Amino acid sequence: MSTPSSAMSTSSTAVPTSSTAVPTSSTAVPTSSTAVPTSSTAVPTSSTAVPTSSTAVPTSSTAVPTSSTAVPTSLTAVPTTFASLTKELITQIVSNLEPGRGMRVSLANTRTSLPLYATISKKFQYAVEYRTFNSIELDSDELGYFAKIFMGHRRFFLATLKYRPILAEYDPDEYTEDEELNDIHYNNQMFTDAILGLYQVLKSWEDEDENTAVEEGTITNSRPIELYLLEPRSPTDSDCFLHRRSIPALSLGIHRFEHSFLQLLDPEDLPDLTRILHFSAHVSFIRRVEPRSLVTITASLIGLKTIDWRLSDEEKVFELTAQNNRFELARVLPRLPTESLTSFRLMYERQAPIDHQYRPPSVLLPASPATDYLCLALHRLSQSQNLTELTLSGPFVISAALFWPAPANATLAPAPAAGLPFWPNMQKFVVEFSPVAPDGSWCFLREELHGAARDAQVLRMQLATRREVERHWTAPNDCYNALAQRQQVGAFPAREFRRVPDGAHIPGLMLALARAATRMPRLRRLHVDVAPRLPFAFGVRYVAAGEAYQPFYDTGNTRTVHRRTTAPADDVGLPRLYWTVRGWRPEEEVLELWRGREEDQKLLVKYYAERAATAEESANGGPVVVGEWGDE
Repeated sequence: MSTPSSAMSTSSTAVPTSSTAVPTSSTAVPTSSTAVPTSSTAVPTSSTAVPTSSTAVPTSSTAVPTSSTAVPTSLTAVPTTFASLTKELITQIVSNLEPGRGMRVSLANTRTSLPLYATISKKFQYAVEYRTFNSIELDSDELGYFAKIFMGHRRFFLATLKYRPILAEYDPDEYTEDEELNDIHYNNQMFTDAILGLYQVLKSWEDEDENTAVEEGTITNSRPIELYLLEPRSPTDSDCFLHRRSIPALSLGIHRFEHSFLQLLDPEDLPDLTRILHFSAHVSFIRRVEPRSLVTITASLIGLKTIDWRLSDEEKVFELTAQNNRFELARVLPRLPTESLTSFRLMYERQAPIDHQYRPPSVLLPASPATDYLCLALHRLSQSQNLTELTLSGPFVISAALFWPAPANATLAPAPAAGLPFWPNMQKFVVEFSPVAPDGSWCFLREELHGAARDAQVLRMQLATRREVERHWTAPNDCYNALAQRQQVGAFPAREFRRVPDGAHIPGLMLALARAATRMPRLRRLHVDVAPRLPFAFGVRYVAAGEAYQPFYDTGNTRTVHRRTTAPADDVGLPRLYWTVRGWRPEEEVLELWRGREEDQKLLVKYYAERAATAEESANGGPVVVGEWGDE
């Protein structure tokens, strides 16, 4: 944008001679051929005579009329330079530049022309940088440049920081090999340096006076930062993955790292930070981060209000690694700052086997095969004073200790005060649990089918197995046999037949859940469902009075059966309890606990059931199965 000249165009500023009247005082009014003065001084109102030259306003019928719509002389001041524009107006102008562009700017690849407008004036610089420095995506090898350009007022503008640790490169000769110990240690050191370097930069900002007013300021206090830890990567990863797709015999691809977890080597060196209020880390796909290390990284953010983690619990070959990861996560979880924490979300991914004949390994320590330390630690965390939302998914391998520990484990997860567990401010409690218990046993039993139903089940499993073969077919010279690896962990072949709740697991789980719900006085929503990957649905949902019910995932295997399910049309003015449990029913003690928490209000209890669609309903591609809600 070029700077306009000192005089504005006469075509847009000439005084109109139509219905808009200008007072016919003794003020001289220039003709259309004379530009309106461009200074900020109002048109003079002295007794200066109207010029008698050709520039004088004629006194005939073309003279400017004197009506009540005259423009006040106080509005004749016209700003002529960008320096005279107000801060609010400049901010509005900048907000309309590239309006379709998001606020995401990468230091390595800036695809925006907004910085060009910062050269117009000092005010424009602040307005532009408030946008361009609002959200930054940063690789750890750019950290020095980041620290250099984020000086002064720019630090106050940063609101969202997405940070990716960069790891070591490796030779193509290593594409076919798992990471060696030296490689793992070197990557751990690079990961540690990346995290420590970022924290030191942010800490240096906090050590300076953050309450110093910004020159010609737009703000005077630093903004809270949302920190997103992106999955670490190596510059060589993309080539390794491409080789896997094009020449499977020459590369392991992502499988090269499937048994590695990045670790933080010097946790005691991390400084405490107060400006980070939201922390998100999704580090569970390729370059996975050890759960204990992620807790340590988070524990230094002492002002946190929300936590969002996505971790991997998918190590199923080396059982001791999975058991240690889970135990260490439980051991360090109490280090999290919970004084201001309001929301905690943890996706701890451990997909259930699709081969239901497979017996999964235990995730509990061999020395304590009956104690679920992680659920005990989460049970204690969930009772934090200001916590209003807890979400556990993955699917998450849980036990009843998450809701209500057995008396033998009460000392491992003591209540916040003497007495029973209590969730003072919990409003939303969501758990997506695995059909496999922590000890490796199944929570569901085989459903005995006969006739057509049995045939349909066999056909469904055959089709699922065929899809797995097509998806993970392995060439004879492939350096990684995907099907053999999947079969080793129960991910092949597809034999899904467990649908009936096991009396050794589900009743105790639902009883513990009901007991916990009676100790959540502010609860608005509670969802506890089995992972939706199974070919059926199982779970319970509580909705408080005034809350609208939203059906969760489809209540069946949509890959093979077309279902139609609608939300029940119930009275939203009453609390409701929805059971999606097929033919199973909870014990009366469980229902009495749920009814008891409502005190004087009636609790609506509904059960989901399926029936075969009528010929009219299934016509023209309609559903084969229809889901309905009933009282019993």
